[in-house]
Amino acid sequence: MNQIPVTIVQEHKLPIVSKIIDRGTHSFVGILRDHPTCVLKRPRQNEDTLKSEKRALALLGQHPYIVQLQRTSESGLCFEYHPFRSLRHYYAESGPPSLDQRYRWYHQAVSGFAYIHSKNLIHHDISARNVLLSSDLTIKICDFGSATQLGEEIHGLAEFRYSFGRVSREWKATFMYDLFCMGALFYEIIVGKPPFDDLNRAEVVERFKQQTLPSLDAIEHTYATIIANCWNDKYSSFQELEADLPSQVQEYHNGLSESTILS
Repeated sequence: MNQIPVTIVQEHKLPIVSKIIDRGTHSFVGILRDHPTCVLKRPRQNEDTLKSEKRALALLGQHPYIVQLQRTSESGLCFEYHPFRSLRHYYAESGPPSLDQRYRWYHQAVSGFAYIHSKNLIHHDISARNVLLSSDLTIKICDFGSATQLGEEIHGLAEFRYSFGRVSREWKATFMYDLFCMGALFYEIIVGKPPFDDLNRAEVVERFKQQTLPSLDAIEHTYATIIANCWNDKYSSFQELEADLPSQVQEYHNGLSESTILS
């Protein structure tokens, strides 16, 4: 049987990139040498691993809480460079910000992912590592490589500390999967670390099977309730989740500044 040759992209042999800032299973991200305000997302192999991402970004268009694709090329996808990088990287480098700031991110995440679902698109890899921060600390949801239209066959899963080993029924994309994983994103935003960060994969999955979830005692009651509802499949849509947010978030959507929300 003839084997199809696979070309592995060698990161150090890509002269248009000056520095690699992130590495994933299927791609890497580097700062463009001649355009240091931009980054290139490049697949590791010659397979069309960015096809889903390009399709998702074209469907979503522009949104204040979603990363913007600047251009495409034979080398990959080009995005604006956000030096603060991801929420997880920010916490590792700078520690947790004020509680007010964390609540702002909580609200922004709800708005951003609600918009994604309004397009019948499931992100399928929700994580603090896939939420970037702009220079003014506004979130920018990124990495749509696992994104799938509602009802389509899935081709990627969230990290195990977010999904707790859960998979969608019949491997079809559903809103419920993202809503479940939102609980872990909210938890990491507030607490500053992923759920069960001291346990390995098998231990995390076993805790979930036993319905033993992380303690929420240290989190303000309203936000803790939303996290618990995500993990217990109480929401079928982001509209239901938004209804449980403090009333100030509605004021924000009506045009007041974010400082008004949580002051």
